[in-house]
Amino acid sequence: MPHLIACTDGSYYASGVYEAAAWIANRTHISIKLLHVLDQKQEQPDDVDLSGALHIEASRELFAELAALDAARARLLEVKARALLETAVKYLRGKDARSVATVLKLGTLVDALAELEREPKAQMVVIGKRGDYAAYDRQHLGAKLERVIRASRLPILVASRTFRPIKRVLIACDGAASSEKAIGYALDQPLLKGLDLHILSVGTPGSPVDQARAKAADRLQDQGYDVTTALRQGDIEQVIADYVRDEQIDLLIMGAYGHARQRHLIVGKTTTSLVRLCDIPLLIFK
Repeated sequence: MPHLIACTDGSYYASGVYEAAAWIANRTHISIKLLHVLDQKQEQPDDVDLSGALHIEASRELFAELAALDAARARLLEVKARALLETAVKYLRGKDARSVATVLKLGTLVDALAELEREPKAQMVVIGKRGDYAAYDRQHLGAKLERVIRASRLPILVASRTFRPIKRVLIACDGAASSEKAIGYALDQPLLKGLDLHILSVGTPGSPVDQARAKAADRLQDQGYDVTTALRQGDIEQVIADYVRDEQIDLLIMGAYGHARQRHLIVGKTTTSLVRLCDIPLLIFK
């Protein structure tokens, strides 16, 4: 069954992830796979080498006790993880999510996602802006999120801490390949049908960016969308952030990379800035 992958670690952003995942699943008629990853390197404190300060018998006894503690701690973490996933399933079923499955992986989030994304029916990743181990700072972007955006091949919805009903959607259009994927998704999938859709480009009249905006608007209107278009000049990040605020946009859609990107593995500057600046969900295409 077609499904999205919702990443959860029980952090402050977990409810935003669940709400966004349920909204997407209900509008597109797909199921949800809830992913939690036990990253033992992150969960455990730094090792301290005491072998040089202890005689052989004491070392053996200590290491045996430490091994037993590690095993007990691993069992406890697994119990907590399964309880977290069970709570998340109940939350999502309360949001009328059609089908919810859970996946518990050991390792790193990027590796776990790479494995799940290979499944042919995987359609999207939903992840919080920051995780449990990120500093709680509005301007801080979680390191895991940056790695996921770089590595993932699927569209990524970056959930805000608080989810609100999505009525007004903005597509930031620059004519780049990833931006064209966002337009194509709107044309092919039911997620945005019936919503108030805006298309914004930052550039000068008659420029390639302006032409891309006009072409995108025509294609979407032909598919029955009610489209509002705008062309602005100025700093790209600030123009988009201001438009989101002034027009009370609920969801921002954009490509991960613009024309100026130099490497496939580097997250676009505009994308990174807008994840930091905007308090609404962002749907990112690559």
